[in-house]
Amino acid sequence: MRYFIFYILLFTFYMCINSLLCSLDFVLIQPTDQDKSPDAFYISTIQVTQGLFEEIMGINPSHFKGDNLPVESLSWYEAIVFSNRLSIFHYLDPVYELDGCKNPDEWGVIPNHRLSSWQNIQVNSNANGFRMITQKEWDYLYGILENQFQENLEELAWIHTNSDGVTHIVGTKIADSLGLYDFLGNVVEWKQEYGGNIPSHYFRPGFFSESLSFEILRSRDFMQIRCHRGLWPAQRSRRVGLRLVRNKE
Repeated sequence: MRYFIFYILLFTFYMCINSLLCSLDFVLIQPTDQDKSPDAFYISTIQVTQGLFEEIMGINPSHFKGDNLPVESLSWYEAIVFSNRLSIFHYLDPVYELDGCKNPDEWGVIPNHRLSSWQNIQVNSNANGFRMITQKEWDYLYGILENQFQENLEELAWIHTNSDGVTHIVGTKIADSLGLYDFLGNVVEWKQEYGGNIPSHYFRPGFFSESLSFEILRSRDFMQIRCHRGLWPAQRSRRVGLRLVRNKE
């Protein structure tokens, strides 16, 4: 097993949006081996809630309703619009651009089909705004946390054996050693990469109603498929939500 050296620093961004007071805690992940690891980044300790999503977007696409439940049934396109709008709200530099424009309100109607000019969305890797996690970042975190989930799965994750087939309020399970909640379980999360002519991928098995066990987590199948379940960017699923990430400045 590889060992990882990392430093954790907790940052809180307090947001007062209209009458809703929201707070997001971010953990700083700072790998030391830059040859094999991602650059340092902040990751939210919880998944994006329906309350925050609706305040920014004006809609709540979720199947299971509740302000403190994770938002789900959002498309990849909606995830980038939300991320950029939230960045603009906090006077941060938006990560996603379409034809050189960073303001998603100028991009037009959010597509509900795959064949769209929005396939040309670009990522500004130097921007300090909110974004989705990359595959390399997720793989790095899973490498650190894998043994914890094998040993304490039901204490850390909402899965088929304890969820009653529904999503649950974010942050109600035990946090892992990095301070993250629901890294497995509850909803799976959109990732940043999009291949154009192939589906965008969300990350891994382990949503609220899927069967997981120690044997599955340690199996070759889990390692192979955790990053290869795909949806097109305009598609939705009640199993798929969002967690925010930021570059370290």
